[in-house]
This record gives sequence, structure tokens and C-alpha cells, in this order.
Amino acid sequence: MSSTTPLTNTDGVLYLRAAEAFMSGGLSTAQTLFDNPYYSVLIGSLASITGLEPLNAAHLINAFLCAAIGWAITDLGILIGGGRAAGLCAGILFLLHPQFNGYRGYVIRDFAFWACLLGFLNLQLRFYLSLRNRYLIAGLGLLLVGALFRIESLFFVVLPLLTLVPLKKHISIVRQTLRLHSLLAIVLVIAVIIIASGLVIDLDSLARPTKRFVDIGSQLLQTLQGHETAFKDHLLNGYLEDYAMAGVIAAFFVIVILKALKSFTLPYLIITIILHRSISSIRLSSLRTAAIFTFFCYYFAILIGFTLSTTIIQGRHVLPLTLVCLPILGCYLEHWLTLQQSSRQKRKRRQWLAAFFGTYLFVDSFISFGTPKTYLTDAINWLQEKPTHCTLASNDTKIGYFSQLKTNWAATGQLIESPSLKLLNTLSTDYLAIEHHKKDPFMSTLVEKVSDDHNIIETFESKKRRVVIFQINNNPHCSKNTED
Repeated sequence: MSSTTPLTNTDGVLYLRAAEAFMSGGLSTAQTLFDNPYYSVLIGSLASITGLEPLNAAHLINAFLCAAIGWAITDLGILIGGGRAAGLCAGILFLLHPQFNGYRGYVIRDFAFWACLLGFLNLQLRFYLSLRNRYLIAGLGLLLVGALFRIESLFFVVLPLLTLVPLKKHISIVRQTLRLHSLLAIVLVIAVIIIASGLVIDLDSLARPTKRFVDIGSQLLQTLQGHETAFKDHLLNGYLEDYAMAGVIAAFFVIVILKALKSFTLPYLIITIILHRSISSIRLSSLRTAAIFTFFCYYFAILIGFTLSTTIIQGRHVLPLTLVCLPILGCYLEHWLTLQQSSRQKRKRRQWLAAFFGTYLFVDSFISFGTPKTYLTDAINWLQEKPTHCTLASNDTKIGYFSQLKTNWAATGQLIESPSLKLLNTLSTDYLAIEHHKKDPFMSTLVEKVSDDHNIIETFESKKRRVVIFQINNNPHCSKNTED
């Protein structure tokens, strides 16, 4: 993956920089870049031990985490369907899923978060089937591990209690779950007292990851009122204004649904439609599906609250809804395959259909049909030929990180957040690299104004985007390539 994906995602650059900061200055230095740097700590630790580059170490960690996710989904399919064939189908659906495969080259902490969530659901189901406390305790421990990567993992500590609603007829499970959570609540109170004392753990470093969620929660009502006002001003008038808040909530509800359907992907929606006869003809055990059903509803509600609070929702935020559905879909797929085995004609039709979808998804997982980003790679390769002591500012963190020049990260952050001609005129750097969409009028005008005072020394373009490189300081040592 490192060789086929020389660049990573924007967030990945932050994690790699934090990993390098940890390697050089420890946890406190990493936290100056990112409040929750434990994914970067993992990358930095592996890089230090093995001698790998941080990017290669990150891909190695992610390969292990993806394997763990695949194992968890396969095992859930076996536990829910009651046989290895169902687990195999669930595993294949996971391996071929287009959106998940689209993240393979990313450096994101979500892989660890997803692995912990699915491992928790697996152990929770094992607890229901065996009533052995160690499974649920281990599952809750996985959630604590997941909180090191995404603090929202702690939201799911209450999931076993919520799952008691569909399992209320299973008295032994209800009794055992309540007893175990009561004991854990006592342990939690003791742990909070110890942590609050600051004798064992630095409370400040532990509380940093939670600060963002506390801020979002405290401003939720104010944010909702802002959405309501905007909805009134732009779309409603007269007596309809009374329904503004309901309209806002309904709009975000629909947005989350559409985003979830997009994450599920069109091919998998088609597969689900094909399997409708199997879905309607069999009924899976409520005991074995209750945890996934409850997780789906609970996580969906969290997504709505998160989207209302931040007006941000990305594909990887909703992907867990798809991942938890794959074991169940695998069970229905296994039933559909065996259901039609009595007819030779139907069996051939099924085989050709399965082969078509399998081939398409397999090819899609290795070939991107989107716009290639070679222009970005070409720009970085050009900058890499310059002496490493030369300075650079850019509005793209990938250019700043992979160019291997002395990047002014403070200026880069400002260029990303609020680019302006005034800011560009105050920069003291050897090179300035501006990446933008060709149809972005603001950035296009900005590039033209900068070109009035500084020379454009190179331009790299794709069909829709481009990178323009300016030489700001007239440094003769930076005008040459390293091999010159």
C-alpha cells in the first residue's frame, strides 16, 4: 500500500507529523499538534522499534487493524448465522466493499476505532450466548482502548443496557447484565476519584481529548437556534416559522440517511434487493441480532446529534452502520445461495450473477475511476528536487509534508483556514505552492494577484485542479536542484 499510495489523506499528514513529534519529544510534544495523539503514538512507537518510515509504519498498523475488522465481521456472521458459510459470505462482502476499500490508502485512526467497536459487538454476543462475564468485561475493555483513538467510543459503554430492551424476555441476560454494570459502576466511581486526585495519571493530558466534545455539547442549543434562525430567514415566512426547528431536525435526519445509503453503496443496495426473497423467507434469532440492531439505532441517533452540532458528516463517520450490517447480510446471502441449489437453471443464473458482482467489486477495489491526482505527486516530486534547507508555505498539507522542505506550518495552517492577499504578501519563504480548483473564483483571483509581484516558476494541472508554485524569496541556493 505504501508503494501504490505515495500520498495520504489530509488528516493523515497531521497524524504523521504528530508521530514524528512523539518520536522526538514524547507525548506532550505530540499533544501540541493534536489533542488525542495515541494513534500517532502507536505509529511513532512502531517506527522507532522497526526503523520504518512513519508512513510505512502507519500502513502496517492499518493492515493489522483491517485484518482484525475482517475477522470480527466474519466471526459475527458465524455467530449470527450458526455456520461457517454465513461467516464466509460476510467476510467476502467486507473484502469487496467499495467504500471501505477506498480508505485502504488512508492514514486514519478510524480503523482502530472500528476494530474496537466490532470486537466489542462480537464479545457482547458471546456474552449473551454463554453468560460468561469475561466476554462482556473484555468487550468493555475494548471500548476503553477504542477511546484512545476516538473518545466517542465511551458512548457505547451503555449499549449492553440499551440492548436489554429487545432482550427483556431473556431474564437471565437482563439480570446478569444489570449485576455486572452495577459492579462496573462502582469501579468507575473509584477510578474517577483516583484520576481526579492526579496521583496516578496527569488529568490534563487525559481530559484534552474530551474538551472538544464538551464544547460541542455545551453549544448544542445555541447551534440549533442558529440553524432555526437561518431556516426561518431563507425558506420560511409567516405561520410556517413555527415549524422551523422541526424542519431543521428533519433535514439533518434525511442528510444522515442519504449519507448512510451512499456509504452502503449502490452495488450493495442492488445485492440487498436481489436477496429480498431470502430476507423475507427467514428470520434470524433476535438474541443474536439484538446487539447489532441496538447499535445501529443508537449510532444513528449519535450521528444526527453530531451532524446537528457540527454540520459536518463524512463517509467514514457513517461507515460503521454499513460494517455492522455485513454479518447479517452475509447470513441472508448464504441462505439465498442454498435456497436455489435445487434448480440447475437457477444455480447457473446465481453463479453468473455472483461472478459478475464479485468481478466488478474486485476490479473496483484496485482501480480508481475518479480523477487521478498525478498533478499533486508531480508537484511534490518537483519540490523534492530542491535543497532541503529551502522554506515552503502551502495551502495543502500533503505538499508541505511530502516535499521534505522546511515547511512553515503556521503559515500553512493560515493559508488553509483563511487565505488572503494580505497574508500572502507577509510571507517570507522561498517557495509558495497554491493548490486549488480551476473554477474556484476566489483562489483563481488570488493566484493572479500574487503573480503580479512574484514569478510563477512551475504549474502542475489535472482536468479540474492545479498546483501553482511561486518563488517568493530570491534565494540563489534554492533555484538549483539537489543534484546540480
